[in-house]
Amino acid sequence: MPKYKIYTSYARTAIYLVLLSIGAKGKKVLLPAFTCATTLPDAIVQAGGIPVFVDIDVHNLEMIQDDIKSKISSDTVAIISHHYYGAYMDYVVKIQDIAKKHNLIHIEDRAHCYGLKKDLIGDVAIYSFSKNMISPGGGLLVTRNYDIWQKCLDIQDKNRSIFHTFILNTEAFNYMQAIKNDRSCDINKRYKSINLVKRVVCKVLKFLRFYKRSFFYKINSNDIGKKFDIFDTRMTTEQFKYILVSIRDLKRNIKHRKSMALRLNQFLPSFLNINNNIFTNYVVYTDDYKKLEKIFNSFNIKIRRVWPYFQDYWSEQMTKNVKQLSQKLLLIDLDCLDKEKIQEIESRLSES
Repeated sequence: MPKYKIYTSYARTAIYLVLLSIGAKGKKVLLPAFTCATTLPDAIVQAGGIPVFVDIDVHNLEMIQDDIKSKISSDTVAIISHHYYGAYMDYVVKIQDIAKKHNLIHIEDRAHCYGLKKDLIGDVAIYSFSKNMISPGGGLLVTRNYDIWQKCLDIQDKNRSIFHTFILNTEAFNYMQAIKNDRSCDINKRYKSINLVKRVVCKVLKFLRFYKRSFFYKINSNDIGKKFDIFDTRMTTEQFKYILVSIRDLKRNIKHRKSMALRLNQFLPSFLNINNNIFTNYVVYTDDYKKLEKIFNSFNIKIRRVWPYFQDYWSEQMTKNVKQLSQKLLLIDLDCLDKEKIQEIESRLSES
């Protein structure tokens, strides 16, 4: 069966676009409670839907199937599953079975997994081009469902803005510069942000409502049921060209990350599967965050907690399991690691 593709401004807008296409307005959408509070639930609400958080297994991050089944109702329209930090989650096959049984659309959130060669299980898969590459945002929607694909194209075509290219390029490339600074292996190298004048013009255009804006990062549970304007979700030509160049390095970068992950795993076990993993981040479970942070930071290796905060307005998201994981799981960036650094890190850990 053929796969249909659509490129979007960001991965989160791809999810939003799919939800619009399946008629999520006024309907419930199930999603894992362990997720970024400013992307999935926001996309659901902007599409007119109601996010319903499903608890996750503290041992493997899988959505708890009994909790899924207990929360499916007559007004549920979709289930969103999540592949975390570059690791393929095998349980999505079971999610697909549940979705089929209840006639629901299954959306696989593969934002962290572009470059992982695993076939589509759900009805739709979403990818991000900025999670494991340096790129100005960019998302990809893949589906075997012709009707969803055609409806998404129609929505994109009907909601074009003449200011879209200017505003998205300004915001996306500024976002890319922030990513460069965050992931730079050279602490003395800083990348400049996009021209301030352009950023001010973007704000003015949005304020004057010449451009329908997205509200990611600004939505809370009080906004459920509100009407939001449908905004332009297209990827720009400039984004696409830059992403094509970035993809050339992806295979080499994934190979390096896998090599570093296998070495780390010998003394600092990976929380997620080593197999079927491209290691967008290396994930560890620890009771001593500060010790690891101090050691890795001394080698200029980025280490941070998972989604460091969850907004109060999604309080139903903070289950006991999610709270535990948000305090214990750490993400390690592998791009700046090499054999020598790993040997020194192992030595430092054994001494402490």
